[in-house]
Amino acid sequence: MSSIPQNYCDENELIDCVQRFFSRHHVGKLLAKCNGMKEKGVSPVSLLRYKLSNIFVGRSMYMQQRTGSFKSNGR
Repeated sequence: MSSIPQNYCDENELIDCVQRFFSRHHVGKLLAKCNGMKEKGVSPVSLLRYKLSNIFVGRSMYMQQRTGSFKSNGR
């Protein structure tokens, strides 16, 4: 796995990197084994992926809402 430099600025590529990590390491299956799933609403996998993406991108949900860049596309 390659490391991510601190001054990396392509947000979409970072988000895709997080998505590949979740797919490669079967994070959804791990959450299901730990009873980390729910029947309706936003999936815990999507929430975890969103939070991890925000850590690497360096933005908070608050700032995304303030700047109008928050998108809830369920990616």
